[in-house]
Amino acid sequence: MASKPAENARMNGPLPRLTPVLHGAGRGGILLTLCVLLAGATEPVPQAPADEALPEVVARVGDRVITGAEFKRDLEFRWRRIELLQGRPITVDGAFRLDTLNALINGQILQILAENSGIAIPDEAVQAEFAKRRATIPTEEAFQAYLKRMGLTRERLLEEIRTRLLTEAYVDRETPGIQVSEEDIREEYRRAVKDGRMTRPSETVDVAQILVHVPPGPPESWAEGRKRIEDARNRVLAGEDFREVAREVSDDPASKERGGLLLESVPGQMPQVVVQQMEGLPLGQLSEPFKSAAGWHIIKILSRNPEGVIPFEKVRGLIRDQLLEGRRNLVLNRLVDNARILIPVEIYRASVAEVAPADAGTTKQRTEAE
Repeated sequence: MASKPAENARMNGPLPRLTPVLHGAGRGGILLTLCVLLAGATEPVPQAPADEALPEVVARVGDRVITGAEFKRDLEFRWRRIELLQGRPITVDGAFRLDTLNALINGQILQILAENSGIAIPDEAVQAEFAKRRATIPTEEAFQAYLKRMGLTRERLLEEIRTRLLTEAYVDRETPGIQVSEEDIREEYRRAVKDGRMTRPSETVDVAQILVHVPPGPPESWAEGRKRIEDARNRVLAGEDFREVAREVSDDPASKERGGLLLESVPGQMPQVVVQQMEGLPLGQLSEPFKSAAGWHIIKILSRNPEGVIPFEKVRGLIRDQLLEGRRNLVLNRLVDNARILIPVEIYRASVAEVAPADAGTTKQRTEAE
């Protein structure tokens, strides 16, 4: 069996220790993340370790190639996202690079399966998704700068959107009827309580936030980011639902799909700039825009939680989502494993710091010298 991305082990196993507790999980595991916005961060983010000898092509999947640029982009995205979701630093070593490359390979295989499934994505759906994402970038100049930064053209961006929609449609078709019972959810909760994974050692807070990520660049980028966050804040003050605005605008992968919600966050483990903004902020009141190394934020405190066991009803939905995701990934793993027997995969070992897969299967390893 081929090696799986690290997210799979995390999603299919028990709930992770929650620090910050209870970050949501969207489509993860074996699905290739095709988000067209870079992951943001809630604190200063160092650059991922560089691959000095990264070749132009790091792997081949059938007649497709995974370029060094694609690998580097996904490595940084995955590194930032997992750090945010797990609430702790992770090491970008050879094993992490290998997991990232396997995630890319499995994603390519899943795309091949989707493209041969007979499913068609209407042009209208692609254009609607493009328009939705384009609306989050305030000016055409900023949009063109974003495309340049990402190494994309408008046409390539539309292709990526179509691929993501097609892959999601294929996944939905191949994983129908997957259910989780109430008893399944309660049993997982009981295990988490017994293991201490549902215990607050100190006070926590439930926070909602919107982050507008500002990547390294000219000062104008900060002005554009400021305008985006102010527009988002004004929409909320005018009566729009905070969660819907966050889903549309926020660049924070740890909270975006949950409407900006960060449950059970530990103040002592939060960035100091956020803690400072929380001081004196009344419950439910929207903060003024504030700046961090990652970009512009607005937050509001939903509740302050005393130490003790987290109530079942508060985490029921999250546990259900994680159990469903784990079962969905089991189905997708089997599909990809079967396809990987037939689709030749070639990995250039230099791209993964000389780390070979645990079981290469039909995967061929080679060095650049070969």
